[in-house]
Amino acid sequence: MKRLLVAVLFVVAGVVGISTLPSSTTAVHELPSVWPDLSPGCYDVNGDGLVDLPNDILGVIQRFNAKWGDDNYSLLYDVTGGGVIDLPNDVLGTILAFNPSGPSDCTFIDIQATLATVATMKYQDPSVAFADGYTWASQYIGNMGIHLYNESVLTDLLPFYDGSPENLALPPDEQNHQLTRPFGLVYSAAGGNQPDVLIGLWYVVPTPDVCAFHTVPGPCQDISLEPDGFGTTNIDEDNLGDAWHTHTGLCVRDWTTVSAQVTGEGLSESQCLSHSDYWFSTYGWMMHFYNFVPNPDGRFIKWNTNPDVPHCGYEPAQGTAC
Repeated sequence: MKRLLVAVLFVVAGVVGISTLPSSTTAVHELPSVWPDLSPGCYDVNGDGLVDLPNDILGVIQRFNAKWGDDNYSLLYDVTGGGVIDLPNDVLGTILAFNPSGPSDCTFIDIQATLATVATMKYQDPSVAFADGYTWASQYIGNMGIHLYNESVLTDLLPFYDGSPENLALPPDEQNHQLTRPFGLVYSAAGGNQPDVLIGLWYVVPTPDVCAFHTVPGPCQDISLEPDGFGTTNIDEDNLGDAWHTHTGLCVRDWTTVSAQVTGEGLSESQCLSHSDYWFSTYGWMMHFYNFVPNPDGRFIKWNTNPDVPHCGYEPAQGTAC
């Protein structure tokens, strides 16, 4: 059956014209996969629990030979990483994983990563993010990017993930959790602190909500209690550092404006407000997920060392971006 499927699909591939895809002059980066738990592979590229013909297999075939930087390239379809959607790893791997009745071989953490990526691909256009209520939280921060945030996500007290049958029965855009409606987005800088290329996502869970999750009675501000998110672990899967982290005594100037700038951390309220506008005693628990420009050190590590993420930030005094 699978041999027949391979033959049929390569005929289909010829019909859809993968042989005519423009070749790229972009250097192929050795990109890590967004799904490093691959065993044998998370080839369910749309997160529906299946590896089927129209969504997964044809999606990979249509992007065959696309490289990092090509318009046709997507990290969703470069399942095994490496910066190119190739034949032996991605195309054949998806075909051999064909299982239209499910379940796929994806781990829970990889399914969550896929769902979050599919839901936020629209924000590769920053204008869509602004139209959806995102605004400035910080200037460009080295090894991260410009941070945009959506206050309504916290106002609505969305949980990180609600896997209840009632919630999952809703269409994805109506489900009530942050996984597919993240509190924040991270972009590279186009100059003037304007967002350019989408790098990844960031999530925030207020400390009282974490206390409630751990059934600690209020009032509770115990920042030693970490939230659960992306699977069941609080530590990134590569064990290279904490995924969830906090910021205490955080000081920000011009919050919500294009000039938004983090001016310090670990400051008292009086120290902060002597030179800035906003002070946060504890800014909840935060986690970054680098799913558009992958982080070689781990997809949930907060500092992204990928060479495609600049190591310096926008400098208003010079009026230029690095």
